[in-house]
Amino acid sequence: MKAYADTDMSSLYYYGPGPQSSGIGYVYPYYFNIDGSATLTPLMCISFTLDIEPGESWQADIFKAGGSTPEDQYYEEMVYLFSRATAPGVTQDQLNEAQWAAWDLSDPGDSNFLADWVPSGYWSTVTTLLSDASTFATDNPNSSLYSDYVIYAPVSGTWPTNDGEPQYLVGFAPEPGSLILLGTGMLGFAAFLYRRKRTA
Repeated sequence: MKAYADTDMSSLYYYGPGPQSSGIGYVYPYYFNIDGSATLTPLMCISFTLDIEPGESWQADIFKAGGSTPEDQYYEEMVYLFSRATAPGVTQDQLNEAQWAAWDLSDPGDSNFLADWVPSGYWSTVTTLLSDASTFATDNPNSSLYSDYVIYAPVSGTWPTNDGEPQYLVGFAPEPGSLILLGTGMLGFAAFLYRRKRTA
């Protein structure tokens, strides 16, 4: 894991999952209590192979996506997929597809992810989302488009020894509520304009 000089650290408590997706279990949102806040924060899990259970807690480094290294691009692609899942007017199917694409991106060694876990009718859309995420991140490295989003990376040794490593997560940057509303879907809107330009 890359060390980020500008990271902050927060305490995460996993409250519980959001809706159940058809076929493979829960998808975004996963609700967290961050640093003892009375307000639950919805985050997206970005690793399919790591597991969490309600009631678990751990410390996480928080950093912003953006940069020009391969690891930076990976997180920029995750932010793109998260923005698709949280775009205004998103349907449950579109949210599922964005979550599945994030999981597929996080586990590139599993060439059978789509066949094993995603209903076959969605493979084409998930594959297209992954391609769009890669192209978007390649075309927009180290961009201010990512400034409204953060990655939560678990800090080794902060979770119970009887639990496995918890999830890496992506969400909106902690800000006052009005700014969060302003930021919601900004990258999604940029992505929409980008896709429209590509298909024109």
